[in-house]
Amino acid sequence: KFAHCCKIMNSDLLVPAGAVVAAALSMAYCAMRSKGGKGQSSNVIREKVGTLADFPEGKMKAVKLGEGRVIVVNQKGKLSAVGSKCPHYGGGLAQGVLSNGRIICPLHGAGFNAVTGDIEEGCSADPIPAFDVIVQGQDVIVVGEADAIKASRRLPTMCSRDAADSRTFVVIGGGAAGAAAVDGLREAGFKGEVVMICRENNPPYDRVKGSKVLGPNIKDITLRDQSFYQNNDVELLLGVSATGVNAQSKTVSLSNGRSVNYDKLLIATGGDPRRLPGDNLDGVFCIRNVEDSVALKQAVETAKHAVCVGSSFIGMEAAALMSAYLEKDLKSLHVIGMEKVPFERVMGSEIGQAMQTLHESKGVQFRMEATVKEFKSTNGKLTSVILTSGEELPADVVVIGAGCIPVSPAVSGSKGKIERDNSLVVNEHMQWDDDIYVAGDIARFPWFVTGDMIRVEHWGYAQLQGRVAAYHMAGVSGDKSTLRSVPFFWTVQYGRSLRYAGHANGWDEIVFDGSAADLKFVAYFVRANKVIAVASLMRDPQVAAAAELMRDGKMPSVSAIKKGGVDLTKYL
Repeated sequence: KFAHCCKIMNSDLLVPAGAVVAAALSMAYCAMRSKGGKGQSSNVIREKVGTLADFPEGKMKAVKLGEGRVIVVNQKGKLSAVGSKCPHYGGGLAQGVLSNGRIICPLHGAGFNAVTGDIEEGCSADPIPAFDVIVQGQDVIVVGEADAIKASRRLPTMCSRDAADSRTFVVIGGGAAGAAAVDGLREAGFKGEVVMICRENNPPYDRVKGSKVLGPNIKDITLRDQSFYQNNDVELLLGVSATGVNAQSKTVSLSNGRSVNYDKLLIATGGDPRRLPGDNLDGVFCIRNVEDSVALKQAVETAKHAVCVGSSFIGMEAAALMSAYLEKDLKSLHVIGMEKVPFERVMGSEIGQAMQTLHESKGVQFRMEATVKEFKSTNGKLTSVILTSGEELPADVVVIGAGCIPVSPAVSGSKGKIERDNSLVVNEHMQWDDDIYVAGDIARFPWFVTGDMIRVEHWGYAQLQGRVAAYHMAGVSGDKSTLRSVPFFWTVQYGRSLRYAGHANGWDEIVFDGSAADLKFVAYFVRANKVIAVASLMRDPQVAAAAELMRDGKMPSVSAIKKGGVDLTKYL
């Protein structure tokens, strides 16, 4: 194989792709690199995937390779090839957008370097593989290992522990931000000791599935198992909480009585569900972890009446999931919301009304501009919900989706700022104090688009913040250690995905392209004659494109948008 590649080298033009080698390259090495440098395989595919004319400048195209597909990208005259599926939930990357050397998934905004496959935007825990491209005359040939092509994912490339590095970096939190930070530290070249403190008994898992799927199996949603951390010399402490931090002595006190010293610390403890009086009754659920979701599923399967308290994402997603039981034994399903329509504070009244109408068509009933007075019970078992209006709704099951409250260990001796809502104020590097960083739901950070200090509770953005913090902790400067990305979130209800990029605490107007009532639109949230957020239904990949345009300051003018017919992908 090595001799064969040497012969190719003498007659073919090698084009950089993934870090295409410019020296003799064995087929086995191609396979090894496509898997992120871990191991090697003899099951290597080398096939012509087209000609140069098939891959125009600035475009990407999915092509067949072996029994799978890869994406070939042409950027500034150089071809590269990477995996075709987003490792997050399997979205087809070719249906996304290509922008400034990044491929953005149309589903949930995950972003990957178009040459290396490395993660550049939130949501996916894993990068995509990169493959080698060879140009022979006018023919374009891609070389890759069959398993990597099929999987379209790989583990991140991480450095090894070096005993000569005596530093200890501690990460408090095993959620999205904490898990991404641990990966990021080793990716960024930190070779000291890494300690990860998780209050749950499970290693990091996809917590989003808890509200978007009832009762997922923990094995199916685990992001990193314990062997991963062992192999990368990370001390993983499960079922342990941080009870306090002393910034002067640089110590973290743990619930098991142990104390851990740190050189640098990341606090990524997230938030706890907002509680209501009486929510400790049998039949009342707050979905924070996988155990909550499993217990809810078991309860709904035998319930006669269900109520969702809260008309934003958790409450509405729970209602959509439980509505399937209206065709079985569930006799009633109500949503209680404080707003006039669901999602009003985040999405506005038109989108909110459209989503309410969709739910009503599935049998869900609404009590809007309403609040809960109390939960009634018999022998500790929930029986009904009393509203402040006096109305009583029968209920065997209640799901509380009333938002979350930032939670962090008590920190002494720090000069970092804490807001009234318990969020911690950080800079663009996620730095709260000299050697203390904060990421995820508890971080309040500068939103570069508007200059506002904001806090968001989005899974993908928490991952991104964790990575930014990790790179800065490791001493890496530049884009990877600076938060300059656009929040991206989504909700799936009845098979329809509502996507949103940006952040709008308030707006002057919402400009629609399409109809909210028809559930097919792009909505532009405008403040001070500037688009600060975009939402869509059935218009992919417009929100993915909007996130990139806002990030790069290239969003079309409001006047252009009002003329109608704007395709944001044309502005990239």
